[in-house]
Amino acid sequence: MRWQASVVGVTVLLAGCLEANPGPLDAGDSRDDRAWESFSVSSIKAVSAQQHVTFFVAQADSSFRMGLLNAPVGSTLGLISHRDNAVYYVAAGSAEILVNGDTIPVETGAVVFIPGDTEHRIREIEVELDVVVYLARGLALPQEPEVLALTAEELAGPMSETNEWRLLVESSTLGLGVYTLPKGGGGDEGLSHDFVEYKLVMAGGGRLDVGGGGIEAAPGSMVLIADDVRHQVRRVSDDLVILVVWKQ
Repeated sequence: MRWQASVVGVTVLLAGCLEANPGPLDAGDSRDDRAWESFSVSSIKAVSAQQHVTFFVAQADSSFRMGLLNAPVGSTLGLISHRDNAVYYVAAGSAEILVNGDTIPVETGAVVFIPGDTEHRIREIEVELDVVVYLARGLALPQEPEVLALTAEELAGPMSETNEWRLLVESSTLGLGVYTLPKGGGGDEGLSHDFVEYKLVMAGGGRLDVGGGGIEAAPGSMVLIADDVRHQVRRVSDDLVILVVWKQ
């Protein structure tokens, strides 16, 4: 697999285009021939600020894009329309998303799934907004799931005494779920699978092994894992909440 970074302005985002422009981002330690890649919200935001863009694409390939949308207080993003199924994770800030005539208030930690070809606006930005955006390329099907919005509290839920996996969305092009592991647990047994996935640490801490390397998991850290690469969570130091997005 080959990863690339690129930058687009908000008007380009609305058109669904992508302009290549590599940027420096964090790399994982001991990566196995690009079998995995690590990022963080802070590192992506730093590069985005240098480029003075509204939407910075941190990773892209032929079927998927991941990047950071930044909007200042008081701004309003114009009509957003793209054919891709999308997941928004609010890393910081508060705003409203207007979609299908409904107003969805979002704050730090919220997650919103918006199916492709669904026009929406982001407005009433009362605290500077940083949103991690996942866009799965491909035509949305008529039977795609409806818009889903969950707060940080709804995502984490009451922490179980054992590891818990919850499937939230399964669309034609992407899946979305949340994985929680209680503090003091030994983690999990690890696994590999035949699809590419992103893991984003929403809360907590621990160690995430990937291939022959890995990262110390902390809020805002992210890992992109290629298909058939083994990964495992270990040493859960604080209740760990991981958002998982994968390519169908």
